[in-house]
Amino acid sequence: MAFASYWNDMARPAMTKSGVVGAQMFQTTTGGSQGEFWLLVPQDGYAALDGSGPFSGVTPE
Repeated sequence: MAFASYWNDMARPAMTKSGVVGAQMFQTTTGGSQGEFWLLVPQDGYAALDGSGPFSGVTPE
């Protein structure tokens, strides 16, 4: 699957390098659109959402 390869080879290493901790990826298998992906990135609280966000350190590379 192209998205899984992209996630494992590009996105996840970039997030780790930028300091994103605890991110989880889920794929819908029952009860929804097949093959739909959901990303969960835990935050310290609602105040953390006011900042630049968890992906601000990710570079275009």
